[in-house]
Amino acid sequence: MNLLILTPYAIDGLRNSGDDLIVESLIKLIKDHSKKEIYFDVVSIAKSTENREQLFNSLNLKDHYDKILMPAFRISLEGQENLKTRIKYLEKAIRLNIPVFALGCSWCVYPGTIAQTKNKINSYEKALLKYLLNDENSCVTCRDVLTSNLLRYNGLEVPVLGDLALFDKIKIKKSLECYSINKIAISLPHNIYYYKEVDKLKNELEKHFKFKVILTTHQVLSDERLYKKYVDLSGDSSNLDYYNNIDMHIGFRLHAHKWFLKNRKPSFLIAEDGRGWGHLVTFNGLGIHAAPDYVKKEAIKIKEDSLILSDLGRRSNINITQIISILQKEIDSNFDITRNTLREIDLLYNEYLKIIKQIIGWDEHAELPE
Repeated sequence: MNLLILTPYAIDGLRNSGDDLIVESLIKLIKDHSKKEIYFDVVSIAKSTENREQLFNSLNLKDHYDKILMPAFRISLEGQENLKTRIKYLEKAIRLNIPVFALGCSWCVYPGTIAQTKNKINSYEKALLKYLLNDENSCVTCRDVLTSNLLRYNGLEVPVLGDLALFDKIKIKKSLECYSINKIAISLPHNIYYYKEVDKLKNELEKHFKFKVILTTHQVLSDERLYKKYVDLSGDSSNLDYYNNIDMHIGFRLHAHKWFLKNRKPSFLIAEDGRGWGHLVTFNGLGIHAAPDYVKKEAIKIKEDSLILSDLGRRSNINITQIISILQKEIDSNFDITRNTLREIDLLYNEYLKIIKQIIGWDEHAELPE
């Protein structure tokens, strides 16, 4: 079986290791549940990938690929520029009757409130997704309830199955690995205006909990001088294995948070936008929204223009006192919120296996966990 995976990860761009983690998690899930020989071609559709058009033109989709997988399918709102290369692949796959799996659909809006889910999505993208939903050989899932609300508002019913980066056959259903918290990592935000808050948070965590605090980045930094201060985990998702020696994550990067949960370690997410907040709402997860209340209230009135809201957010500070308070309660409760989140992940894993089996074929080689 030959599978084509279209990835948002670009080796010549920001080198976001979280994007690579999603794809590698998908490949591992497929390999772990099939004894068939499966070949994967992974092609970047990121805007920074210079040769993406040439790759599209050179690939023989009709004769070479059984299915096309699109993990982390990002929904475009009306007026937003969509990924033109991704649309080309979708159009061609539909024309050639190749099954398409748009997995873990998400959105990226600041600050990411329920009010903002009442927005129109790109009409052409909507038509393509509707076709996939009506095709019994294809599949569409979304990774959080806010994305689901957005799609439902646009007349599309898509199941919420979480993010592929949360699942690992070896780790699933295992207990939380948390014996003591000594060393923690703070992941840097997307929003550079929060960088000043990272230093404040680090100081308060060291002061209150006596943690040893490491600062990490998941993507290329604009100023090389910053690398003296932060551990660089950008690039291949295997770089995230650095966290094996870290007891807990507290920070902004959604896929740092998900790496820790997948590996059954505690994590506190400071959600920057609809992606992070959508995850916390879906799983009743441990964390807070970085945006202050007044920005979220403005989102009700200015739901169409996230640039105005983002400008407001740049002038805001995160509530470090609230973070310390919630974290202390979670530690005192022996991580009740985290344990509940892991139980939710375990339940969704069984649902995702149905999708994995649809990809590899319903046969005796497709194994279910015990």
